[in-house]
Amino acid sequence: MEKSLKRKLLLILVWIVYSLIFCFLMRMYVADTYYKKAQSLIETGSNNIVFNSASKAISLNPYEPNYYRGQAKVFVVRLLTYTDRNREAKLGILTNLKKAYELNPSNLVTIRNSIPLYYFLAVKDISLTSGEENIDGEFVTYTKDFFEMAKNRYWNDAGVISSLAKYEKKLGLSNEYEVSVERIKVLRPDLLEWHESFR
Repeated sequence: MEKSLKRKLLLILVWIVYSLIFCFLMRMYVADTYYKKAQSLIETGSNNIVFNSASKAISLNPYEPNYYRGQAKVFVVRLLTYTDRNREAKLGILTNLKKAYELNPSNLVTIRNSIPLYYFLAVKDISLTSGEENIDGEFVTYTKDFFEMAKNRYWNDAGVISSLAKYEKKLGLSNEYEVSVERIKVLRPDLLEWHESFR
């Protein structure tokens, strides 16, 4: 009788653990589905559907940096759609990028994929030509700080430095751009001849 009770309790425990694992995996799967839906609809879908899908992905799995970067992209699209709410959209971009970095500050993919989004944060009007005259004074400091952090942290990564150089040049950040060019001369001088960041 005692062995039978222990066996039943063990089976119940195994079933509970299995159920919890299954629920967790389903939650991650559904979160990923919402994330992919939001990313696929960014160019073609309704802003509200895209935003809701990105938000649902985050609510189901608030520990995935990609989901926050994905929602930051949604806010970039809002910069084009709702020009009267630029500041609100930029605060959304900034909040999501900071959270993505905070969740995994050592993730090179998070840092590299955030560089263009920080560029959009620094631009006053993304429908106009970029340059010094089109810099948003309120948000450019956040972009400069992030670029500087990435440059210092990945000083020996030609890919990161090249990516930073591209956006420093677009923003008209000439001092920062020159530092990047000098670093590329040391790391990969051939990039100066053909890479888009240096033309």
